[in-house]
Amino acid sequence: YEDGVFIFSTGPGTQKHKNVERNGQATVVVDRREPPYYAIMAQGDAEIGPSLSEEEEFKLAARYLGDEGTKKYLAKRGPGDGVSIRVRPRKYVEYYGVSEPA
Repeated sequence: YEDGVFIFSTGPGTQKHKNVERNGQATVVVDRREPPYYAIMAQGDAEIGPSLSEEEEFKLAARYLGDEGTKKYLAKRGPGDGVSIRVRPRKYVEYYGVSEPA
């Protein structure tokens, strides 16, 4: 999430790519799957763009894989091997669950 936009990288021709290309809309869900449960759903306009730069790919992947894991992951992929998806939310829906299972 950067400057009010969710940014994704995906392979060309993936279902995610086809769906955004077809309807120009997307929903992003971020959730916590342990108590206390929480989720936020962001619905908005989506667009397909060019592959992320190497710097952008590294920054994105490092959030999940760390620096070393990202280096290994990116070494397996070719440069420019993907498309970007940018989602600009129009609407947010939040969910707060119970803090302890019943």
